[in-house]
Amino acid sequence: MSPAIPIYEITTSAARVCHALPLDNGGIVASIVDFLSGWQSLAGAFIGATVSLFVALIVADRVPRRERRAVAMAALFEIRSILVVERELSADTSEERWQSLREFPLPGRVLCGEDLSRLQYVHSSLTAHLLFLRECHRRLSDDLIKYHTLKKDVPRRDTKVDERVQRRLRLADMESRLDQYLRAIARNAESVEYYLGSLVLCSRLSAAYSRVRMAVSSNAFDRRSKQVLADPAGEGEAAEEQAA
Repeated sequence: MSPAIPIYEITTSAARVCHALPLDNGGIVASIVDFLSGWQSLAGAFIGATVSLFVALIVADRVPRRERRAVAMAALFEIRSILVVERELSADTSEERWQSLREFPLPGRVLCGEDLSRLQYVHSSLTAHLLFLRECHRRLSDDLIKYHTLKKDVPRRDTKVDERVQRRLRLADMESRLDQYLRAIARNAESVEYYLGSLVLCSRLSAAYSRVRMAVSSNAFDRRSKQVLADPAGEGEAAEEQAA
């Protein structure tokens, strides 16, 4: 049996050892507490500023988005009116079909006005289609006025045959250009309608999904849009149909 060690001697030895050790007086612990306290204040300020900025961005985005949706709805109404007239004129195969159309029914408040700028930066393809649509409408309106002016200028009886032939050729050339502008307007209007429905007149989640899908995998509407931008008037398709 080992001799019993008195408890008094053990406690006395422990006290001597502890007394010999350097006492920190809470320096390390105080440093850690000060460090955490400082970072807590900094983190709180950072989180508060971030949340405030996030809320401000949400509020700032709501107003332009609401305005874009209002402009898109008005533009969609004008586009559908264009498509209705285009289908009616395309179904009319008579030679006098352009005489009944005195003014192309496009109000121009959105598609040909300053409000169009609210839609131009939604997507690059949408911007291109809108610009094509505006330019084709301007040219069609100008040529339609010239066409009706020339149509009213009825030749007199003593007019030479060559002048009569030249007048008919000019009218035929104008009608051909009007047909091209009308096809270009209808083709671009269909693509604009597609982009407005996919990117503007929908929820944020649907718009984000559409953007990712357009970037990763194009569908039939995206491919159609590229074809229209490459050939706005559809002259290539018309030539293929005639050849077939």
